Amino acid sequence: MSRHFKIITKEVGREHPIETEFSGDVDRAYIIKFFGLREPDVEWFRIEELQKD
Repeated sequence: MSRHFKIITKEVGREHPIETEFSGDVDRAYIIKFFGLREPDVEWFRIEELQKD
């Protein structure tokens, strides 16, 4: 089952957060690893699962 996510990250040295979207048959742990959200250059991140209308 395909899921749709919005990922918002704040990286060290950037003034504003970056927002991107990702769709696939994946879970939260996969997104964290795929986008490198546990790397030291990421100050914080938020993952939201978007609901289909």
